[in-house]
Amino acid sequence: MKKITFLLLAACAVVCFNAQAQKKVAYVTSLATPTDAGDVAVLAKLRGTYTVDIIVAAATADAALPASTFDPYDAVVLAALPGSGNVPTSLKGINKPFVNLKVFQLQSSRWNWGNPINCQSETANGIDVAAKSIAVKDKTHPIFNGISYSGANNDEVLMATSSNEITTGGKTYYRIMIGMAATDKVTAWISDNGSKIINLANVANYTDTYNTEVCSISEIPVGSVITDGAGGTVTIAKKYIQIGVSEAAAAFLTPEYLTIVKNSVDYVLAGTTDIKTADAASKVAVSKEYVDVTGKKVYENAKGFVIVRTTYEDGSFSTEKLFNK
Repeated sequence: MKKITFLLLAACAVVCFNAQAQKKVAYVTSLATPTDAGDVAVLAKLRGTYTVDIIVAAATADAALPASTFDPYDAVVLAALPGSGNVPTSLKGINKPFVNLKVFQLQSSRWNWGNPINCQSETANGIDVAAKSIAVKDKTHPIFNGISYSGANNDEVLMATSSNEITTGGKTYYRIMIGMAATDKVTAWISDNGSKIINLANVANYTDTYNTEVCSISEIPVGSVITDGAGGTVTIAKKYIQIGVSEAAAAFLTPEYLTIVKNSVDYVLAGTTDIKTADAASKVAVSKEYVDVTGKKVYENAKGFVIVRTTYEDGSFSTEKLFNK
């Protein structure tokens, strides 16, 4: 009996490993052969686990990259580097697990979902330590697995050590962190259907001109509905994480930043291979809730048995049980 059990466990381990290794990620950036230090570092981190293909976002991106471009992929990562005008509109609300490293794509002239701002310091004052780090609000979230902390509250994570100088408006700045201004609808953490947008980390010790904390990392829950300025709406159908670090800091990214990006891809992909019933597959999910066997709320990839309750727009619901090692 022990031998049979061992063989079954070994077989399961091989199947689970292969299933993860075969997952494909589309990485959207500016060059087919990246030379940007940030792209190179992130790609190396992701390719340790996933098959990653580069999708080039060029000036003709909208015509060249319809949503069907991403059909072969299990998840999409939008790099920080591409110009926001070159990012294909097919990525806006795409029905794929999504990690957005380009927070400025949410600005009013693009997706119009939010109000991103640069958290920067003038060169005359050097680089403000506050503009290099995040303050994590929920250490239990899976994207922070394996992360070490510092700071007075032991909640800070250094994301980049420096950045290139940027001159704008007659002044020269260092830009590292990018955040979402709290005056905006999305960063009030409520979507159009009342779903809470989850603030996972602020820019550490930094406030905007309204003396309000600025969010750097967030999750938009599945089922959230977001309106753009043109009156259109987008329902977030798959898990969405966004991380705000400027492309100007590409050559100075820390191992912690790279781990958070990799963890984010792991997180948005978790559970995406579950078999759904034909009835559930034909419906639109508006919310998901994850609980353990005692009914306590947990994250989707919490260890052990996780029960998923999905509520659909017609008021019906379904449940399924996952087991995470």
